[in-house]
Amino acid sequence: MYNSGKIIAGIVVFFILAALPFLLNLGKANAKIETSIDTPEINAMPVKQCVESKEFMRSEHMQLLNDWRDEVVRNGNRIYTSRSNGRQFAISLQNTCMKCHSNKKEFCDKCHNYLAVKPYCWSCHIAPKEEKGTGAMTSMQQALLPASVKLFYQTGKADPPADAAQKLSALIDYLKAHPDSMVDISGYVDRTGDPDKNAELAKDRAKTVREILKASGIPDERINMKKPEVVTGTGSAEEARRVEVSISSAKGV
Repeated sequence: MYNSGKIIAGIVVFFILAALPFLLNLGKANAKIETSIDTPEINAMPVKQCVESKEFMRSEHMQLLNDWRDEVVRNGNRIYTSRSNGRQFAISLQNTCMKCHSNKKEFCDKCHNYLAVKPYCWSCHIAPKEEKGTGAMTSMQQALLPASVKLFYQTGKADPPADAAQKLSALIDYLKAHPDSMVDISGYVDRTGDPDKNAELAKDRAKTVREILKASGIPDERINMKKPEVVTGTGSAEEARRVEVSISSAKGV
């Protein structure tokens, strides 16, 4: 055959092109992806634990996110109870998942790019802004600060309210997870009666909060006792009998 050489050459080229993708990916099937979990939130954990086991999250995290979406949108449920450890978590990609994995490029993107997948999470959700540590809190960490807590006391008494420990629980958890953070305690008084006695009462009330924090494992040096503040104007009497507790961004702030 006059064209046998061309036919053979064509067959060789065909097999080379067909085998090329396999040759280029040779060894990748067993390659280990090194994703980073080096983030402030994870480093502060005494025990590093996700919402589910590592094996489950590696294989099922996208299905879990789909289930979370359905729970919120269809059932109005915003709390997830872990199957592996029984803990409860807020159903939120940004405030639960990305709170820990704030290094999206080194954790999420690295694996997704390697596997050539494009998850649709960020078509709706806002990707975290990755900021290098400078000693100050990142904008994401600021957004995740627990709200300040107001504890209201009975007139003329310094006994803490019965639900004080419960109201302070989220703030205490945050302090334990962020050992560089501080807590401010401010007692409030009004202008009625003896100002010196009012100030002493406000201090005594603030001290009861300090004792609750210390009993929960927060050391004294991380607690800032503020000078009693006077409630002015037409505020409610209850506001003048409160102690307010809030997180500072870092020691000495």
